[in-house]
Amino acid sequence: MQKSNGQTKEIIVNSVNIEIREALDDDFSWIEEVMQHALEAYYGGDHRAHAKRIFDAHIKGGVDHLGFFSFEQRMFIAEVDGERAGMIHLVGKRQSTYKISPLIVAPEFQGRFGLGSRLLAYAESYARKHQAHQLYCTVAEQNVAALQFFLRKGFIRAGSSDSHYKSGVTETMLYQAPI
Repeated sequence: MQKSNGQTKEIIVNSVNIEIREALDDDFSWIEEVMQHALEAYYGGDHRAHAKRIFDAHIKGGVDHLGFFSFEQRMFIAEVDGERAGMIHLVGKRQSTYKISPLIVAPEFQGRFGLGSRLLAYAESYARKHQAHQLYCTVAEQNVAALQFFLRKGFIRAGSSDSHYKSGVTETMLYQAPI
């Protein structure tokens, strides 16, 4: 069963309730932890500060005053039976594209309930609703599971950059077009 209510999508799967909703103020600590855990192996920098900046932009209506080429930033949380299980951050770019930055499923929920696929489908729907021409993301090649996930979902390699975000890590740009 699927129910949709504005920015919330609720799905019942085998008596498990899965909901995707906008991030709220009380989600920040969880977002900060899940981003730190998921990103530290592949990206340099202060992930907690990054989490705070993008979360604050979302909470303040999606406006990021530091994002020169973006017009909005939105963050959504996937819950399983009321427990936070995944997140996706979407950046609306002035070129009529949306960047996924990042999509994370908490380790204890990976491979269960199709949460990565559900979050991606939510992002695709959101981008279409906002007349985007394309979705894209960057993924560390060393993050094999994430790279394979996006390739299976129809994303196409567009290029790569060695040591762009972290020394020794190759970053691959992936596009999905048209959405």
